[in-house]
Amino acid sequence: MKKEQRRAPVLRFKGFTDDWEQRKLGRSYSKNYSKADLKKEGVPIILYGRLYTNYEM
Repeated sequence: MKKEQRRAPVLRFKGFTDDWEQRKLGRSYSKNYSKADLKKEGVPIILYGRLYTNYEM
């Protein structure tokens, strides 16, 4: 099968059987964060504007 026609990878994670779906990122997940949501502990939220200042990328 041609690469463009394949809708499922050859190697799969256990429990995943469906074909891949192409979606825009906003349709898969959207969440807005305010400054009140930012905390020092827990799951990190990386804000685009802080990539160069805090993470030195």
